[in-house]
Amino acid sequence: MDHPINTLTNEQQKGLSHVSPIGLYLESITNGVEFMRLTREIGKKNPIFIIKPGKTAAAAKAMQSHTGAIAGADFVLEKALKQSGVIRCNALSEFFNLARAFAWEDEPNGPNIAVISNAGGPAVISADAISDAGLSLAQFDDDKKKQLLEILPRAASIMNPVDVLGDALADRVGKATEIVLQTDQVDTLLVILTPQVMTQIGKTASLIGMLSAKYKKPIFCSFIGGGMVIEGEKVLNQYKIPTFHFPEEAIMAIGSMWKWRQFRKEQLTIKNEPTESILINYDNINTIVQSAKRQPSLNNQQATQVFVAAGINVPKSKLIKTLAEGIIFAEENDWPVVLKLSAPGLLHKTEYGGVIVNIANEREIVLAWEKIEKNKLKLPFEMQKNISVQIQQDVGKGIEVIVGVKRDPIFGPVLLFGAGGTMAELIADRNLHILPINNKQAQQLVEKAKIHLLLRGYRGALPYAEKPLYDLIVRFSKLIEISSDIKEMEINPVIITHDSVYAVDGKILLK
Repeated sequence: MDHPINTLTNEQQKGLSHVSPIGLYLESITNGVEFMRLTREIGKKNPIFIIKPGKTAAAAKAMQSHTGAIAGADFVLEKALKQSGVIRCNALSEFFNLARAFAWEDEPNGPNIAVISNAGGPAVISADAISDAGLSLAQFDDDKKKQLLEILPRAASIMNPVDVLGDALADRVGKATEIVLQTDQVDTLLVILTPQVMTQIGKTASLIGMLSAKYKKPIFCSFIGGGMVIEGEKVLNQYKIPTFHFPEEAIMAIGSMWKWRQFRKEQLTIKNEPTESILINYDNINTIVQSAKRQPSLNNQQATQVFVAAGINVPKSKLIKTLAEGIIFAEENDWPVVLKLSAPGLLHKTEYGGVIVNIANEREIVLAWEKIEKNKLKLPFEMQKNISVQIQQDVGKGIEVIVGVKRDPIFGPVLLFGAGGTMAELIADRNLHILPINNKQAQQLVEKAKIHLLLRGYRGALPYAEKPLYDLIVRFSKLIEISSDIKEMEINPVIITHDSVYAVDGKILLK
């Protein structure tokens, strides 16, 4: 049997039907790459929303690198859905709410919502929910405030949310609704109604329905009260106005519709962007990887050579056998320097005392050499046979980030960006992107990260070099496309200064 998403695509291409919206229940995805391609294509015209159980599945097996440990299966799925414009529902109620909202109303033209309510509590609660959904409360100009003041009692609120008070008859709600619908700053209207002594539930619903037909601006309603508001809900259903038991449900639906509209606009922008061209030495990369195929991973120097071939900025470095070689390197390339243990399969050098930084002079390098020679003996016996020492320029202080890529069995290569160094797993700065990635997408990825607060210059500090970081991310991502023998890789840390970025320490695991 053909995949249901393939079937929908074929229907669109034949012009047999207009499918909107599309709701799916998924238990598993077997071909993530094809799933993303199809949903992204269909999602340009039709909203897709899914419900997929399994968020709390047992933890994935232990991974060999920070990237593997951080980029868990459900995080990858969440990112894949967002990149494809697919909305993930967390409950059946949310699923069916979205189905009704997309089927009956147009998506908002913008994020600005106006709220009209006959009860203060639900109105205030809705204001918080609007912010949480990535939306905004619309601002009324002085003219609209004056119009509201003329038709509302003095005790009412003419600010947004508009409180028409509990004694409001249908006529008062209708007049306030019409004024708000005429406001250019309002993209969507939410009307909240609670059954009070004087509330005209059916008549209020009828007036809202007529105004909806007149102004063609998205209207959503939350008639709170269960069986007491059924009469109004039936009227709203006749006008195809989405109604919800609680305002938070309505706002969640509006937020999802607005995000889908943004996705659709973004896809059109991406389509018109010129293709980026970057120079990478493919032959050198493949030669280095092929020479190490019997190893579980590249050693430090091999990984450094791969980064250089990709055009990634790295500190000067060299494998050395003697202390004298280290002193010569430091004098030729300037102090301070770093000493590192280097061996295939040695992924976490700091656990063995295998990294000594800020070696500032000849006396300090003698002490560091003695220490690192002793620390060699802490390694597993088999690893000691192939151990080397790498000396590297110390680039000094900067902000440390991690950039990693692993092959997901469902969605293919996944890139991770976040806070790096020893903080990589502690603060859980997990920001994923399913490859490929371009410079603009790299920028968006960086700007979503927690560490970006520091990168842009926190509390008046000078900003750090972000543009070279975007270029590094794109170049690094190409490596796993170039060589099918690379299983997983990361640079941790990338040190970012005010004018440059450096791939200081990296690991490349092979299949």
